Amino acid sequence: MNYIEINFSNVKGFDNLSKEQQNLFIETYKIHNSIVGSDYKEGWAPIKVAWVKEKPSKYSYLKVDFKNGQWLHYTQKKEWH
Repeated sequence: MNYIEINFSNVKGFDNLSKEQQNLFIETYKIHNSIVGSDYKEGWAPIKVAWVKEKPSKYSYLKVDFKNGQWLHYTQKKEWH
């Protein structure tokens, strides 16, 4: 995969996630960042992450804020929107 390497521990909220949530975040970020062009990648560096609980829990997701001021949901299926 061709993605921008980051120190995930520097992303605000990363340390508050469970190990499972951290792995979901890391894996989804790598997929997301690897499939886009170079110009796009830089602005989409994550700066903040939080787990959002939904009911039922299968709809819970990671809310990820990025350097460019945008945010996305990273789903449990490793998808984003």
